[in-house]
Amino acid sequence: MCHRRMGKTVLSGRHQINRMLNLDREYPRAAYIAPTYKQAKIVAWDYYKRFTKAIPGVQKNESELTLTIPRPEQEDDIKFYLFGSEDPDSIRGIYLDDAVIDEYALCPKSLWGEVIRPLLSDRKGHCRFIGTPKGTNHFSEMYHFAVERMRAGDPEWFAFKFRASDTGIIPQEELESIKIGMSEAEFQQEYECDFSAANVGAYYAEYLYKMETDIPKRITRVPHDPNLPVSTWWDLGLDDEMAIWFTQTPPQQTEHRIINYMSDAGKGVDYYIKKIMNDLPYTYNYHGLPHDAKQREIGTGVSRQETMRNLGLARADIVPYHHVADGINGVRQILPKCLFDETNCRKGLISLKNYQKMYNQKLGTFENKPRHDWSSHAADAFRTFAMGQKRAGGPLERKAMDDPRLNTAESAFDIWR
Repeated sequence: MCHRRMGKTVLSGRHQINRMLNLDREYPRAAYIAPTYKQAKIVAWDYYKRFTKAIPGVQKNESELTLTIPRPEQEDDIKFYLFGSEDPDSIRGIYLDDAVIDEYALCPKSLWGEVIRPLLSDRKGHCRFIGTPKGTNHFSEMYHFAVERMRAGDPEWFAFKFRASDTGIIPQEELESIKIGMSEAEFQQEYECDFSAANVGAYYAEYLYKMETDIPKRITRVPHDPNLPVSTWWDLGLDDEMAIWFTQTPPQQTEHRIINYMSDAGKGVDYYIKKIMNDLPYTYNYHGLPHDAKQREIGTGVSRQETMRNLGLARADIVPYHHVADGINGVRQILPKCLFDETNCRKGLISLKNYQKMYNQKLGTFENKPRHDWSSHAADAFRTFAMGQKRAGGPLERKAMDDPRLNTAESAFDIWR
């Protein structure tokens, strides 16, 4: 974990090249992965060409961003690939002896477990995660995990934190000048490697940071109250993640208890409904769905709302359509009234902290619209809660296995509208 302008890409690139040149293995393969293919070309490609230009016979492929170093004495070659994480399928199907994931916080969280880790397994390859903090996310999780493993004496893990105040790479007078032009939170994040500093451009980071540090804390232990009904709030993905928040609101509605969060990818609606109805000890009174749940599937002509009701969620209701900006404002208004369970909601909270505005690289400014990435699903589901929580009153819902009529009744009349 490195401060800005420390030289982490140079360090990792040279280390990777040196390791590959000395690797006693047939046809060594290595990859550098940036958040986007364009970034890989701009940030690292020139470095890799420069660091290998003196090696006899090196071959450069500008269109595919690959370097090949022949080894005539071993009758094979070494190959370096440069990839962007926005197209993970382009990385599959190869093996790797070495990988560098640059700015891992800006890459999909699934990149490591679903793509890179399997490519290293049969070769027992190495991987370096490098970057500057961007709030609390999967990069911070990976860093803390590595620290824990290193402290436990695990030789397979290693972690470093390089702060600008420690390395001396940037002169002190320049650091003082930098502080004048940015907020304290920005400086702590970019130059002092502070994960807890507010994520620049994030919609809710400051609110959640305050909720963590206020006394009493509003992100703490919030157990399920069996005397209160539970409502669920959904973001419905297809190939993307499905995200669900679980809430309880006392009758006086002075606060909202956010007791759980669930998400996964590549699963059908029936999978989530079985988990909700069978695996959790909750009694439900409402299930808030985004407006796109009313769209009918081309193949079946049945909407997701109808499917969910047929599977047992009797009060699966569409929250009225709203503009994203209105929903974001609604979340900001309701967050101070919420209590989050810090354990059960941890994954969702990380997403909320990292939900941020689109950044215009050309203009160097944030646009007034959210960036769609791994954090969007939890944020969209919570926006459904913020805009629909007043609709969640009403009678309790019986579980489908307790009343088979919930699975068989057919009617166009909706008593909840």
